[in-house]
Amino acid sequence: MGRKLCPHIKIVRDSAGSRSGHHKFRSLLRPAPRLFLECGLMSETERQRLEGVAEWFSTFDGVNGLIIDYTARYLSDLARGPAIAEMGCADGRMTQTLADRFERVTAIDASATQIDRAKDRMGARDNVTFVNTFFEAMPNDLGLFNTVIQAHILEHVEDPVATLKAGADLLIDEGILIAQVPHAMSLHRRIGVAMGLIKSVTGLSKADQKLGHRRVYTKKALVADATAAGLQVIDDGGFFIKPLSNAQMETWSPDLLSAFFEVGRTMKEYAAEIYLVLRRKQ
Repeated sequence: MGRKLCPHIKIVRDSAGSRSGHHKFRSLLRPAPRLFLECGLMSETERQRLEGVAEWFSTFDGVNGLIIDYTARYLSDLARGPAIAEMGCADGRMTQTLADRFERVTAIDASATQIDRAKDRMGARDNVTFVNTFFEAMPNDLGLFNTVIQAHILEHVEDPVATLKAGADLLIDEGILIAQVPHAMSLHRRIGVAMGLIKSVTGLSKADQKLGHRRVYTKKALVADATAAGLQVIDDGGFFIKPLSNAQMETWSPDLLSAFFEVGRTMKEYAAEIYLVLRRKQ
C-alpha cells in the first residue's frame, strides 16, 4: 500500500497529563485545525544551546528578513501542495509565506521560544499547526506531506543524515524534500579566506559559531548526506550572490538585494545558498 496523505491526528492530554491520540477526519483540502503540540525527549544540553540562540536571533530584523522573504518565495515555487511540513520554522517568517500559498502547513521547531514567537506573529491562521520537538524525536502521527522543507537546518543539527531521514519519513510516495543550506563556496566565504578571516571555506566563522552552526556544506557534502539518508536528487540549484556580510549589506535597498539574488541563480557555484530537491530512492 502506498504512502498517501492521511487524516490529521490531534494530540490531547487528559486530566492526569498523559497523552492520547484521536483522529480528526477531514477532507484533504480542508485546513487543519491550528494546534500547538509539544513532544519528543530533548537533550537538556541541546535544548539550552538552542534557546541560547533563540534569545537574540530574529528573522524579522534587518537585511536577514529580506533574505528570508526571498528564500520563502523561491522555495514555495519549488514546493508541491497542498500539505507542507516546515522543519525549522524559527519565529515564523517563512511560515507566513507558506501559509499564504498552501492549504496545510505544519511548522516544526525544537525551540519553545521560537515556536511561541511564531504563534504570536502568525495570528489567527487556521491552516497552520505548530510542533515543538527535536526532529529526531518527532511523533509518528503528524500525517504525511507533499513537501518537506528543511531550510537552514542541516548545518545546525547533531546528525544531519538522521534529520534528512526524519523528513523523508513524512513524505507521501511522490513527495519531495527540499534541503537548503548556506554554501561553503559562496563568494563572501572565498573572500573571507583571502582576507584570513577563516582558514578554509568550510571553516566556521565567528558568525557561524554564534548562530550555532556545526558545519558548512559544499554541494558534494550535501549530496553525500542526502544519499546516506536514502534520498536521490531530482533537482538542485543556488541563489544569492553575497559579496559581503549581512551587517555590511544593511544599507542596501530591496531592489539591489533582489538583483543579487537573481544573479545567483545563474552563478550557483558562487551562490551563498544552495538547495537540493530530493525524493526517496525508487
